[in-house]
Amino acid sequence: MKRKGVTFVELIFAMVIFSMVIVIGGSLMKFANTSFDISSRESAVQSNVRVAAETINSKVKNSTALFLIPRSSFESGRLTAGWDYIGVVNREKNGQQYSQIVHFVYNAATDSHVQEVLAETVVGTTYGLQFSTKNVFEQNKLVQYQIKGYYGEDTPNPSMDLNSEIEALNSLQIIDYSSEYDVATAIAFKGDNREMGKEGVTANITLILDCSDSMNGNLANYTTSILNTTRTYALREAAQKLMNQFAAVKNYSNMSIVGFHDYAYYAYPPGYPEEEKLSSNFIRLKDYYDMIFEMFDPAVYKGRNTSTALDPILPQKCTNTGDGLRVAYNSIVKQSDKLQKEGIPTKDYMILMIDGDVNEYLYQGNTSNMYYGDKTYQELPSLGVGYSWSTPSIKYLTDNAARFKANPNIEVYFIVFSASASESQLTMIKESLGIPEERYFKATDFTELGQVFEGVGRTIAQDLWFINGPGL
Repeated sequence: MKRKGVTFVELIFAMVIFSMVIVIGGSLMKFANTSFDISSRESAVQSNVRVAAETINSKVKNSTALFLIPRSSFESGRLTAGWDYIGVVNREKNGQQYSQIVHFVYNAATDSHVQEVLAETVVGTTYGLQFSTKNVFEQNKLVQYQIKGYYGEDTPNPSMDLNSEIEALNSLQIIDYSSEYDVATAIAFKGDNREMGKEGVTANITLILDCSDSMNGNLANYTTSILNTTRTYALREAAQKLMNQFAAVKNYSNMSIVGFHDYAYYAYPPGYPEEEKLSSNFIRLKDYYDMIFEMFDPAVYKGRNTSTALDPILPQKCTNTGDGLRVAYNSIVKQSDKLQKEGIPTKDYMILMIDGDVNEYLYQGNTSNMYYGDKTYQELPSLGVGYSWSTPSIKYLTDNAARFKANPNIEVYFIVFSASASESQLTMIKESLGIPEERYFKATDFTELGQVFEGVGRTIAQDLWFINGPGL
């Protein structure tokens, strides 16, 4: 009987096939596991990017002060107290590099920052984060940002690439510290009530407003009984824009309003305590904010011949710009000294708005003895008003303007709202005040006046935020 069996060659062949099946099966399982691992980690990266984007959107939208921080300046060990941050932090674990998107929350109790990881740790992942602004006047509250998430070393294409933009609704303005060569990779922000108090620089602002009779007219210099076509009405609307920018900023701004016609006069809100007048021309912004909304109410406007606290700022009489400058200078210096003694650092600003040529000056005793003291017309009844379109009025203006030019601590803005003011006199005023071109504005219609006031407010806000912002 012949026995059947497996030859050695057949056995070897079977073993080879079996080994190949094992190897191929193992490779397939390894590939499947690796693919699953990569897919899971890429999914985690994508999820992390979305979580980070949601947090960025929320923080930017509700921030009251926002700065874009360049790559060279953002380090977790050199954050400024009082500010929260969001940025990318690079880390290492077991020799592997990875990064996280971190929210640094300032804790006042410990005077330190607590880290909240927005993009969770996934070893082998890296993140890219970049912020920018459009730098357009109408859109300067928009923050654009890009988040990229990469898994694996030397990966050229991101697992997640998200581009978005969000509006910082509650911020006065966004300050961008970055440049073309040092892009912003983090943000610093506050979410409180913009309370600067004694820890920051307070804006000490004085508005000098032309309240001469020509403000009753329209831009064609025709007197009109239609309130909403007068320059005064346009001034009211423009002043509202300026006030809106600062009204919500607690302990951030102090403002005085000086109106002038035949002479200058402090403008006090209705009901302001008599004992506080003249002795203290400092008035909280909220009071002025209310007054701006009320002072050109038609009922008050039409009753301007009655004796009210608002009379001096309602259009009447002639133009004594020099006295407006005299009273305003004393107001700024007095208030600045008062705040400094209280331990509140200040930066001083003066905004002058006129609508025509000067034609009056103030004197004491006789017309040749011009008055340059620190008292108001109401405090010294012996003061007289001189009328002139030439030397006395112009000299009175330039002499008082020179005080601003000689004081480098006061930043002056000059706004002209007129189609008829002489260019030679405007140039004379600008040079006497020492105003550079970037702080000189001419508004030829109501819309432009509003834009100018709003632009000046933004410039002041940006100037102060550079002072009060996070350190670099």
